[in-house]
Amino acid sequence: MDGALAWIDCTVDAEHPAGDHVIVVARVTGLDRHDDGGPLVFFRGAYGGFRA
Repeated sequence: MDGALAWIDCTVDAEHPAGDHVIVVARVTGLDRHDDGGPLVFFRGAYGGFRA
């Protein structure tokens, strides 16, 4: 995705039906970050960040 702070490559190891959802268990095969931007955090119904 353009503008993403990081990326993760995974391979799917298993999929488990869970009602109207599917729980996916995956193995991380690679990851990296693109820049020094801060993470986007969603907590208690609102977006925020971390303070240093």
